[in-house]
Amino acid sequence: MSLISDFDGSTVILTANSRLAQSLKHDALGDRAVSVLPQIMSFSQWWNAWLDEVILAGELSLEQMSQRHLNAFEAQVLWEEVLQQELNEWVKLSADNLVQEDDIPEPIELLNPSSTAKQLYQAWSLQQGWLDDALWQTTLAQGGTSKEVALFERCQQRYRQLLQRHNWLDEPLLSQQRLVWLAQGKGRLPLAFNVVGFDELTPELLAWQTIVQQRGVKAIIELPTLSTAAIQTQNTAHALYMAADAVDEAQQVALWCVEQWQRLSQCKDSNQNPNQKNLRIKIGVVAPNLADHKALLTQALDEQLYLAGLQPLRSVSVQPPFYNLSLGEPLSQLPLVKNALLGVELLLQPHKTCSFANWSQWLISPYTLGDLNARQTLEAKWRGLQWAEFKWPKLLDSATPALQEPGLAKFKNALEQQANITLASRLTLREFVQAVRACLDLFNQPLRTLNSDEYQQNKALQSALEAFSRLLFLKPSARLGDWLSRLKRFLGEQVHQSQSKGLQPIQLMGVLEAGGQHFDALWVMGLTDEAWPRSPNPNPFLPMRLQRQAGLPRCDALRELVYAQSITARLKTAATNTVWSYPQQTAGAVLLPSPLLSEMLTTPYVPRPYQTLAQWSFMQRDVAAPLEWIEDAQAPAMPEHSQAPGGTSILAAQSQCPLMAFIDYRLGARYGLQTVTDGLQNTHQGTLIHWVLERFWQVTRTQSALLALSQTALEARLNELITQAFSELHGQLTAAYLHIEQARIGELCLAWLNLEKTRPSFEVVALETQQLIHLAGIEFKVIIDRVDRVNAQSGTPQMVILDYKTGAANITNLLKTPTKAPQLAVYLHALQSLDSVSDLNDLKDFNDMNNIGGIGYGLLHSDDGAKISALCQAADILPDSRTITVFSKLADKEGGDYYQVAWSDFLDALREQVFTLALHIKQGVAPMQFDRLEDVQYAHGRLALRLPEVAAQLNQVGALKGEADESEGVAHE
Repeated sequence: MSLISDFDGSTVILTANSRLAQSLKHDALGDRAVSVLPQIMSFSQWWNAWLDEVILAGELSLEQMSQRHLNAFEAQVLWEEVLQQELNEWVKLSADNLVQEDDIPEPIELLNPSSTAKQLYQAWSLQQGWLDDALWQTTLAQGGTSKEVALFERCQQRYRQLLQRHNWLDEPLLSQQRLVWLAQGKGRLPLAFNVVGFDELTPELLAWQTIVQQRGVKAIIELPTLSTAAIQTQNTAHALYMAADAVDEAQQVALWCVEQWQRLSQCKDSNQNPNQKNLRIKIGVVAPNLADHKALLTQALDEQLYLAGLQPLRSVSVQPPFYNLSLGEPLSQLPLVKNALLGVELLLQPHKTCSFANWSQWLISPYTLGDLNARQTLEAKWRGLQWAEFKWPKLLDSATPALQEPGLAKFKNALEQQANITLASRLTLREFVQAVRACLDLFNQPLRTLNSDEYQQNKALQSALEAFSRLLFLKPSARLGDWLSRLKRFLGEQVHQSQSKGLQPIQLMGVLEAGGQHFDALWVMGLTDEAWPRSPNPNPFLPMRLQRQAGLPRCDALRELVYAQSITARLKTAATNTVWSYPQQTAGAVLLPSPLLSEMLTTPYVPRPYQTLAQWSFMQRDVAAPLEWIEDAQAPAMPEHSQAPGGTSILAAQSQCPLMAFIDYRLGARYGLQTVTDGLQNTHQGTLIHWVLERFWQVTRTQSALLALSQTALEARLNELITQAFSELHGQLTAAYLHIEQARIGELCLAWLNLEKTRPSFEVVALETQQLIHLAGIEFKVIIDRVDRVNAQSGTPQMVILDYKTGAANITNLLKTPTKAPQLAVYLHALQSLDSVSDLNDLKDFNDMNNIGGIGYGLLHSDDGAKISALCQAADILPDSRTITVFSKLADKEGGDYYQVAWSDFLDALREQVFTLALHIKQGVAPMQFDRLEDVQYAHGRLALRLPEVAAQLNQVGALKGEADESEGVAHE
């Protein structure tokens, strides 16, 4: 029988928190021994109801009625104001040499004024609620206080004056005033109070008890559970589980919860109404730091409850879960609210530079106006611009065609409408809230119906905006950015928890919320020595000696130990079946159990085998038809005359790993979201260098013309081209960054051109020439960066193919068999189809384009400078350098790989290897084969390659091969 049955309608039950009040109400509804339901509410709820009744009854004077009651957020804002005033005053006094240097407060408060003001307000609340004023004044008079305490004293004097001047009461002062009004006989009281669930008695609670007893009301403050008498007559079973880690602990908790539900649902009185029976089952999971376990617990519970048939998968269900998590979240962190805040911050400031990351996050949110697929397509187009920072109205001009999509009509109109709205430089609070609401009305219009959680989030946002509009600020107007900052802070301090309906017998909560609760079964988890007892956290603005003397919360380790012992003792009697646990390690660090666990007699908890949803699904296969493992390395063939994705890059990928080529290019893994970085990407840097050198040689054309330029003229021409190349980037990157990048690319290009002065005489005959070639029945788009005609000493002009690279490249890859540089070798095929040079019209056509004397890379790298890494037929084609390989020397080297190999035969072999790679691509040859891990380490579809599994298979094959070789050796012996 519940203790509730001992109370009649004249008794009010006050609880430490609303969760306990709700639990008591549910128990009262299910207790058949209760004839009259008592009034049950939290202590704070009763105070609010009592004060409302006093006001409505007219028991307060006009002066008292006119007092403004500040909430915690308003008070913190005022503390920020007085803190800033104090700091400004001291800075002024210090500048005027009116104070000693030692008397100036430490400047640490300036690092984060908002956080410091919050600590000051906490100090004020503790001082008003826990410290005697006479003792406080005595402590200050004795001297020896810290600079932090002195700062608090000066700030609180300003704060008091501010409250008195405006006739305001904050929450600590209101608590004191309510006690005064209560002592004056204001408000009606019941015949008796019963206060439950408190782990300690605060000064306010004790003063309240004294006053109501003086008014003839029975007030009992105790720490009962709902079935204290019943529990004391039974033996409580305690078990201890030393989990391997946090994952193991959460999994065992989930299994235990399901097991307890199945046991309890059979044990409860079968004669009861089924709904009432289920409501009375209460399985508790308690943790000192519940937030640390939230993700693992919810994942394990969702999995095990689904496997037990107690709830569908959360991802496909709109039903409330079988469990209730007491931990709320800051309103600003909820998905719908977070998107709304981000949209408001972006759209109300069209002339402020924003980052692409924020713009992208808001654009592709399901809570933003417009068709989601159309917005995702638009985001991909804008991402391709590589604008890391921009002003969003300018972005609209770059995507006018894309914005014409039918699904984006409303979105486009809303953006244009918002871009034309001009807000004043300073806004009142009312004007700011109106602008926010107008913006939300424009853009927060999701196409689908909101589910229950989202609907509650939206309602909470609207309620919070209404509450924010009624807040009190000293200054009537402020800049838009200041209002946005305050709004984000306000929403960040509003804790939201969606209200669920239906059966939720599993209750997840923190140790404080478990006060006064009784459970049918209880698991207390996360009890490491670091988590329990809690670490002390004294307020830095109150004297430590005074905090310890008054026993303030979190003041020192001894108080936390005593506090933890009392709660642990209470949890021991909260259920007849209790499990205590802690993880033995996390992230490789060894954890120790809470010292409080050694004080209780426990038996080892035997863990249950945990089966994941994936393992369960695997076990559902038809055992009679065993799985057949087939190695499938054959992809679908490409249609005849189709174009190879990725141009020549797919050839390089095919040479490194055929499966990587298939996944990255044919399946499109590499065409995912491009990364937009704060600065120039490597690909963009390469594009700029290509553009500058192309324009330079279009005008200069020959080495003779290059040598004729003075160094000053050469640098001037380069600077002019680089300025043109960077012209489109102004406004997207900072001027300082652009200046540095222009100088860096200018140095690279200049170093390259100075290197070209040392080459044998040459003439540029082709630049950025695009060809569409056919290999093995498929088409490849090829762009040859540059082709030079070199007048060799033999008298026969030779063609040299150069490929600009701003990253790592080495000509030795071309010499490997099979070649590891097919992107370079494919130029040999492209050159065959180049009948004449058309990009430089005034040069004579050179018909024998197949007379190739060299091929290689033009390397322009910031760390290594400018180099030519190439392979040439003879020594007189390119300058003598360690990075240039002369093929004729390789052919003369007896015993070498290319001994007596003709240059033309070598080029034909390269063409043949490229053709073979193209044929394999067309045929869909896609085995998982690679020479080095580095070849596939940065594959776009790396997860699909399953490298750990492949490595294990290769090791297994190697081991089997070794065993076979060993067996064969024994047989020979």
